[in-house]
Amino acid sequence: MKHFKHLTEMPKYPTLHHELMNLIATDVIKWDTTSYDMEEFRPHQRHRKGYSEICLNAQLPDSDDIYDGAGNLIFDWTDCTEVEVDGMMVQKPRKLDVPIPEQNFKYLCNQFKGTTFETVYNMLADKYPMLGRVKIMVQQPHYALPWHTDPANRLHYPIKTQDGCLMVVENEVCYMKQDEWWWSETELYHTAVNPTDFDRFHLVVAIS
Repeated sequence: MKHFKHLTEMPKYPTLHHELMNLIATDVIKWDTTSYDMEEFRPHQRHRKGYSEICLNAQLPDSDDIYDGAGNLIFDWTDCTEVEVDGMMVQKPRKLDVPIPEQNFKYLCNQFKGTTFETVYNMLADKYPMLGRVKIMVQQPHYALPWHTDPANRLHYPIKTQDGCLMVVENEVCYMKQDEWWWSETELYHTAVNPTDFDRFHLVVAIS
C-alpha cells in the first residue's frame, strides 16, 4: 500500500478499550461519547457531528483538561466554505489567526497516569521525539468524515473496531484491525467511514 503502512514491530495493548470504558464508567474520565454540544468548546476544539475526541496530553503540567488537545489546532471547522478539488466539492475551513503547535502538548493528563495509556504514551514519546497530540477518537455509527487533510501524518491504533470500518486516503482503502498500529498519510485528502451499528474507537497520534 502507498498511503498506509502496517507497523508490525510496535507493541500491542489489548486492554485499552476495557480500561477506557472503566475510566468513563467510574467518572475518572467525564466523556459522553453519544452526545455533545459543539458550542461548549473553544473554536479549535469544536467537533463535527458524529465524531468526538479526548486527548491524553495537555499543554500544562498536572492537568485534568482532556479536551485541551481536542479538535483542530490550525483550522476552525465551524467556519467552512465549499471548494472544488479534482472535480470534487470539499469543505475548506477557515485558518485560525494563531495556530497551536503540536509539540506544545507535552504533559500526560492526570486521568491516564497509572494506566496502560501511560505506558503507551511513554513508548510513543521515546520512539517519536517530535510527538504531538495523542488522542482517543470515537466515530459514531453510520457516519463518514468530510474529505479533508491534516497538517501532519498520523499513527492509528484501533482499540475497538469492526468489519466495515474503513479509512480512505486518496484512492486507497484500508481496514485497520483492532490492536494493530498503522501509519497513515493523512497530509493527503482522506476520510474515515463507520457504516456499522457500533462505535469505532481509535488512538490517533500526531507525528512529524
